[in-house]
Amino acid sequence: MGGSWDAIDQELPVTLIQVNKAASDGSSTKKRFEFNEKVEKLFSASDVSDLKIAVISVAGIMRAGKSFLMSFLLRYATYMYYKPEARPEKPVEEMWMGDDDTELCGGFKWRHAVKRQTNGILMWPNLFKCTLQNGETVCIMILDTQGTHDGETTSSLWSSVFALSTLISSLQMYNVMRVIGEEQLQNLELHCGYGKLISEFSAGESSYQNLMFVVRDFKYGMEYPFGIGGGESYLQDQVVDLSSYTKQSQAVRHNIMGSFEQLSCCVLPDPGIRVMEQRDFNGKMREIDKRFRDVVKTFVPMVLTPENLVLKKVQGQLVTTRQLFDYIRVWVDRMNEANFPKPNSLLKSSVINDHIRSMEGAFEIYHTKMEAIMCTNGCYMDSAKLETIHLSAFDSAMMQFFTTPMLGRGGEMTEVYQKKLEGYMNEKYQEYCDLNTARVEILENAIRTPITVFICIAFCTVFEWLGFTNAHWIKLVFYAALLQWLKDVFIGGIKRLREIY
Repeated sequence: MGGSWDAIDQELPVTLIQVNKAASDGSSTKKRFEFNEKVEKLFSASDVSDLKIAVISVAGIMRAGKSFLMSFLLRYATYMYYKPEARPEKPVEEMWMGDDDTELCGGFKWRHAVKRQTNGILMWPNLFKCTLQNGETVCIMILDTQGTHDGETTSSLWSSVFALSTLISSLQMYNVMRVIGEEQLQNLELHCGYGKLISEFSAGESSYQNLMFVVRDFKYGMEYPFGIGGGESYLQDQVVDLSSYTKQSQAVRHNIMGSFEQLSCCVLPDPGIRVMEQRDFNGKMREIDKRFRDVVKTFVPMVLTPENLVLKKVQGQLVTTRQLFDYIRVWVDRMNEANFPKPNSLLKSSVINDHIRSMEGAFEIYHTKMEAIMCTNGCYMDSAKLETIHLSAFDSAMMQFFTTPMLGRGGEMTEVYQKKLEGYMNEKYQEYCDLNTARVEILENAIRTPITVFICIAFCTVFEWLGFTNAHWIKLVFYAALLQWLKDVFIGGIKRLREIY
């Protein structure tokens, strides 16, 4: 892994996961994805295998400049971390992009072309080591991902590649053009569903880590300043603030926000007419629009400086470089073993699973609240008070149901499982009402029968005073009957309570 700081010009990306296009439509017996086992030596190198790792990936539609952006990230990482002792003794912020004559060459392949330049998921072979502010050494891996909507592969395959890339990365950059629109958000929601089906995560835990929208050729530069600051404001208005959207659009946004630990955004101007239209553009900095260079010059360090790195976690635990390799192998195997239904049916399956989990979690809240009252208070409770407690627990459960992240929120499936949840809670409430009624019946019996027996005993006592000798023996019989009744009521009442409860 040695070399000078300009090793970017001497290296080539390597395939991490290869897509077999023929396998995606069932016309081949090959696996859909081939995991490049040869990269194990990169993950297992003695100087990085036990280090925690940050994984930066870029994904998005084809021909939107993903690899062009990756080249800037790679240039900064190379200048900052790859043999830093070999770079000029000048501030990194000033020097990493080079001067006007510097060419953005090497790195991930980018070109003006109709055909895609990236197939599957590529990784840069050098894992950059850096030292965090706490003194810990970690490494950085940079990935490039095949573009979606290339006209050659199925939508299910696009979603699978995106899902794998997002599972692997700790920061996924979602590269979109001009705006964050409904189509991009709906595609993102679908892509997230694929990853959920092959990953393991606990209820309430986000499936993925961080997502950054990178909006290229941003069309609202007059309203939102270019860069991360303007991007955060745009993200708030376009994604986070749900008040101005329909229920369906709100559901899409809510599901996306629930799928990631954190969302962020950076808006970029267009790189200039030379970059966009000239086939002979060779990456020279002077030909890239100055506005674009200025924003990128600030934006890229905010992603890759040690204080801003996002370390990779799986199921909430930080993982080492070697451990990540093992996880990637498992994820690829699971994706190959999946039945790979059409996006609609796969999404529907994920929607159903999410709604069931949300419904069960909400019902558990209702059940826990009601049990706490009914178990601690073993006596009869006024029916109005019991209803008030029921309504409070009911509202808490419904709040949980509607705030739990789930795919397809706000659609027909939500209405179906909302009614099921309401039915389950009302049914359980009726059981609690029966239990409460049983308690009052037991109380009434406990009062009525002893009074009757005591009246009989009182009459026997009077007759005994009047000289009726048999009255004494009759009174003893009533005493014995009272003791037997108390025994039967206690045992029978407990048995009935248990049957109802």
